[in-house]
Amino acid sequence: MTSELAPVKPPESELLVITGMSGAGRTTAAHALEDHGWYVVENLPPTLLGMLTEIVAHSGGSIPKLAVVMDVRSKSLFPQLRENLHALTSAGIAYRVLFLDAADDLLVRRFEQGRRPHPLQEDDRISDGINRERDVLHELKESAEIVVDTTEMSVHDLARTITELFSESGPIVLRLNVMSFGFKYGVPTDANYVADVRFIPNPHWVPELRPHTGKDQQVSDYVLAAKGAAEFIERYISALEPVFEGYRRENKHYATIAIGCTGGKHRSVATAEEIGRRLAQLPSVRVNVSHRDLGRE
Repeated sequence: MTSELAPVKPPESELLVITGMSGAGRTTAAHALEDHGWYVVENLPPTLLGMLTEIVAHSGGSIPKLAVVMDVRSKSLFPQLRENLHALTSAGIAYRVLFLDAADDLLVRRFEQGRRPHPLQEDDRISDGINRERDVLHELKESAEIVVDTTEMSVHDLARTITELFSESGPIVLRLNVMSFGFKYGVPTDANYVADVRFIPNPHWVPELRPHTGKDQQVSDYVLAAKGAAEFIERYISALEPVFEGYRRENKHYATIAIGCTGGKHRSVATAEEIGRRLAQLPSVRVNVSHRDLGRE
C-alpha cells in the first residue's frame, strides 16, 4: 500500500469509552491517557454521555481527545450504555470502546488485597459479584473494538500498552501483538485470531532439543523446516493482510494474533517469532511478539 493512500486519524474530536471488569485496570488506563493529553472523565453516568460529547464537539478543538470511563458502579443506569452508544452512532459521532478484562481469580485477589467489596457483591462473595458483572458486560465486550487482558500485566505494563495504543497521531499505525501460548493453559481471552501449530512435529520428543525453546536457533530451524510449516506461515500472513487493510479502513488500531501449541515452549514460540518478523515488514505496522507461557513448564 502506498503512503499517499494510507488513511489518517480524523482531525475532529476523538471519543474513547473505557469499560470492563472492576479491578482490571480502568483507572491505570485513564491515568496513562491523561499523561498523553486526553481529557478523561471517570464514572460518568451513561445518560450524560451524549451531553458531554456535544460539549466536546462544540469546544472548538480545545478538547480533541475525550476518554470516558464507565462501569457498573452506575448500577441501574449502566444497562442504558448500549442505548446511548447507539444514539452516538445515529448522530454520526465516531467512538471506540476499550474493554479491560482479567482472570476471575486475579480479580478476587485484587479485591481482597484492597479490602473493598465488589460493586455488585451485595451480601454474597466477591466471586458472585464478578459473575454478575460478567453477565452485565457480556454484550459490550463482544462489540468492543479493543479488548485487553491484563491478567499477566503489571501496572507499568498496562500503562505502556495504553501508551502504544493511543498516543500517536498521523497515519494509522496498526499495532499487532503476536502471542505464543500453550493450549494446556487455555486460549488467550483477548485474541482476535488463534492459530494451532500442533500439526508440526514436537521438538519435545527430540532429546537434544527438549531443554531449549523456540527462541533458540536449533529449535527454530527444526520447527520452520518441518513439512507444511513454511507454507502455513506464508498462507496465514496472506490471509491476514486483507484483514489489516479492513482494520485501517474502519479506524481500528490493535489486534492480537495468538499462535498455540501444546505447552507454549517450542513450536508456537518459533512460529510466533517468524510470523512477527514477517508482519513487521508490512507498511504502517508495529509488531510486538510475546510468549505467554514460556517458562511455565
